Amino acid sequence: MASHNPLSLDFLAHRAPAAATVIQGLDPADAGAWLEDIPVRLLAPVFTAMDAWPAARVLQKMSGDRAAALLAGLPYRDTAALLRLQEPARQRAMLEDLPGRLANNLKRTLSYQENTVGAWMDMSTPYFRDNLSAGDCLELLARENEPFGAALVVVDESRRNVGLVGVDALLVSPADRLLAELADPEVPAIAADLSLRQAGALASWNHYTLLPVRGRNRAHLGTLSRQALNRGLARTRPPSAPVNRSLFAHLAGALVITCTGLFQLGANGNYDRPPGDNNDT
Repeated sequence: MASHNPLSLDFLAHRAPAAATVIQGLDPADAGAWLEDIPVRLLAPVFTAMDAWPAARVLQKMSGDRAAALLAGLPYRDTAALLRLQEPARQRAMLEDLPGRLANNLKRTLSYQENTVGAWMDMSTPYFRDNLSAGDCLELLARENEPFGAALVVVDESRRNVGLVGVDALLVSPADRLLAELADPEVPAIAADLSLRQAGALASWNHYTLLPVRGRNRAHLGTLSRQALNRGLARTRPPSAPVNRSLFAHLAGALVITCTGLFQLGANGNYDRPPGDNNDT
């Protein structure tokens, strides 16, 4: 796998979709090593044709310089999608290796305010295209040694949400059944820039514990779990207004002074006598 020949280069150059299927079916470490020396101009169309999740796993196994060169050669949307699926430390390292202007734009794209859905979404949840079969999907998932949850997202060729598929449904489905047929289309995708308070009020949480998250262009970004939502709401809840003790002390003092004055007036018997009236009988 460490070497390549003109035939394989020709295959990459002229049959990018077929090459994408072959590469994402390989072990990520083997694929990363094999692609290390292949020109970016040939790799970019292949990575664009791959499902983002296996493509991100292959990218993770490539050297930093090589990964940066590939990311810089991809369409911006694909670069952002692959970076979202990297571990935070790896993502930061990749951004540092990219050209400054591109890196700055990507940092803005990847960052969200703390009180929004985007700040609390899980960008590592697997997602696959709807034309992938259940059997092929399970093979890709089986190669990973890391947990990925109980569901995965299904997207169309524009990376727009099609629905969610539970891993249990994958396990009992015929191997040739497409993800498009298994996805639950009733699961709504929520906007990444939606506030956590607004997201928490959605009726969808009565039926689902995980919701897909989309960007402004409606492309898939990640998922938000009910657990993450609750953590975010607890962390971003504004603190209770502190008691203004100095104000209370001032009001209490004024009340004491007022009451004291009234008692003194009552004791002198002058509180209801008209001015100039000296008749005490």
